[in-house]
Amino acid sequence: MKVDLQNGAHSNQRIMTIEVDTKSVDRDMILELQKIATNPNHPHIDGFQDGKPLPIKVAQQHFGESIRQDLIAKTMQRSFETAIKDNQLRPAGLPHVEIIQDKMGQNLIFKTVFDVIPSIDKVNGLDKIKVEKIISKVTDADLAQMLETMRKQHATWTAVDREARNEDRLTIDFEGFINGEKFDNGSANDVPLVLGSNFMIPGFETGLLGVKSGEDKVLSIKFPEAYHVAELSGKPVEFKVKIKEVAEANLPEIDQAFAEKFNVTSIDKLKSEVLSNMERELEFALKDKVKNQVMNILIENNKIDVPAPLLNQEVERLKQQAIARMGLTPEQTKQLPPMPEEIFVEQAQKRVALGIILSRLVEDFDVKPDQERVKQTVVKLSSVYEDPESVVDYYYQNPEQMLEVEQSVLEEQLVEKLIAQGEVIEKEISFFDVIKSMAPNMANMGS
Repeated sequence: MKVDLQNGAHSNQRIMTIEVDTKSVDRDMILELQKIATNPNHPHIDGFQDGKPLPIKVAQQHFGESIRQDLIAKTMQRSFETAIKDNQLRPAGLPHVEIIQDKMGQNLIFKTVFDVIPSIDKVNGLDKIKVEKIISKVTDADLAQMLETMRKQHATWTAVDREARNEDRLTIDFEGFINGEKFDNGSANDVPLVLGSNFMIPGFETGLLGVKSGEDKVLSIKFPEAYHVAELSGKPVEFKVKIKEVAEANLPEIDQAFAEKFNVTSIDKLKSEVLSNMERELEFALKDKVKNQVMNILIENNKIDVPAPLLNQEVERLKQQAIARMGLTPEQTKQLPPMPEEIFVEQAQKRVALGIILSRLVEDFDVKPDQERVKQTVVKLSSVYEDPESVVDYYYQNPEQMLEVEQSVLEEQLVEKLIAQGEVIEKEISFFDVIKSMAPNMANMGS
């Protein structure tokens, strides 16, 4: 086998031309044809009696091409795998293959074009690790605030004939216009909107304070500069809003009936479970906060040219995760407008680059996932469900899910090693401030 390896049009692209002796392919094809020809159970061919051997030329005429192409495909795959192993290459995706020469009695020649995962000789920035470690705990006041939030989530609503106040729920129709023209996904009907929820872009909800049922209101506001749809970022917009109802909240009492809404038997049990959930959420948030700081330092100090195949795979994965978080039925999912890929590109680039950097660090530190920590993480993740044991079983029966947990644990171990040789500054922050700082920006237009 001869291999000619060349660099491609960009830093990650490789062009590899492979020449393979096909004597074994030709020999194997003849053997396969002989098996078919001498097998009385050969496929039916018009003009020839079933259950009788075939002339070898007839077998070749009918089956020779498909047999050869199958053998050629297997030969190319084996040759490509051998060539990338011999040249210590890590393809980032499937190669584009072009056959240059494929004739019986002559060597097979084919060209492959593919991207490789870039290698890193050294991870930079390890001497610049400086992180802020948050110290926080769940207080009685935090618990009381969370219970109040739960009351609001289970409020009932009564229509009122008065001006709308903060925390009232409006039912509205709206149409959005830019330069006098309606824009895509800028209109909706019968939208429930709680004033003060910050669900809409800044200025939308505050502009509806004081309205009454049956009124129309025109809001002249502006999309945020950092809005997730690039074509709308920073654009002045006019919303024509019809207020169909103003309703005020009726909050339930925190009593036995309220506890039973959450499948627990008493208020004390409810408080205990809520507290446990808050403490677990805080633990994950604090770990993520430190990890994100370290990861940002690694990204800033190691510029990676991300291979296009890996970037595209990660963008698609992020899109599917975003759809899954919506909790929609399959039918509802089909009705969704296409998600613009550009809103995922930056995050996908960071995630792929980090994967490459962390792979290098795993080798440098010779670290493997601590299986006891993996087990504890699975238990913690499962504990929020009604039947934790079945969720634990689900994790252990799904290799892909377990791989994600192991990767997360491995990242935690790497972060601990990195901050152990860096600088750590401790800072006290309240529970809700920690959670708010970790939450993605949910402000949107409602579309």
